[in-house]
Amino acid sequence: MGALVTGSSGFVGSVLLRRLDNAVGISRKDFDLRDFHKLISFLLRNQVDTIFHLAATSTVIEGHNDPYETIYNNVMSTTSVMEAARITSARVVILGSDKEYGEVRNADESAPLGVNSGIYGASKLSSSLIALAYRREFNVPVTVVRSVNIYGPQDLNLTRIIPKAVYSSLTGKPFTLYKPSGKRAYIYVDDVVDALITVAEKGTQYDVVNVCSEDYLSNEEVVSYIAGLIPLQVKEVPSPYPQIGEQSLICERLKALGWRQKVRFEDGIRLTVPKLVAAMREKFNSKPL
Repeated sequence: MGALVTGSSGFVGSVLLRRLDNAVGISRKDFDLRDFHKLISFLLRNQVDTIFHLAATSTVIEGHNDPYETIYNNVMSTTSVMEAARITSARVVILGSDKEYGEVRNADESAPLGVNSGIYGASKLSSSLIALAYRREFNVPVTVVRSVNIYGPQDLNLTRIIPKAVYSSLTGKPFTLYKPSGKRAYIYVDDVVDALITVAEKGTQYDVVNVCSEDYLSNEEVVSYIAGLIPLQVKEVPSPYPQIGEQSLICERLKALGWRQKVRFEDGIRLTVPKLVAAMREKFNSKPL
């Protein structure tokens, strides 16, 4: 039997797929994940017994700019995965978000859920609640893994702070730092992949598992790290969408399973920025930077 990674061409999904043995991936170019009939056929054909569900509209900005598509995509893709898992008896690990708790500091898995977390946070929270309803009502073995902010050299999404800052440096244009600025925890992508695999192998008993980080940074601190590696001008502008002021998690459940954060931000950003520079030069080679 094998594993399926949804969102396998995305940032975290692509890293996870490379780490797994006997795994297949689905991305948007393959078929619409919201079609659970096709998904069931795919699971049976590939003898999948574990689903890592990572496919999602994945940024606050996308949620703000296209709320309908964000809600439709995130909620219905998760519903499709859960229905397919119910029918095929597959194990499911879903990558959620700390945005599901709203504005919070050092939240554990029992913390109140966010009711004012914006479109993106609400769509992720709705997806998680649907998944957990399948766990309670149909005994589908699903665990929601809620992670702090994820970064790494594979992330070319220019709506996120680190790739956006790198792209600004390459173009010679000022980086727009939204104010008021928030403070959040950051985790390197390889540590998140370790967490997902750990939960799939050892965490079946948990409905929710947090991924935390010792690196709790303001946007200004993140940009300062980047500016220490590459030339970067910064321009402060009012935020066009609601900002979360503070957001961090604790993750004793995950640590009890044997997981530990291996990459601290100072090392992770040094791994990330040069590779992002090279990747962006290659990706945008045919276009003016």
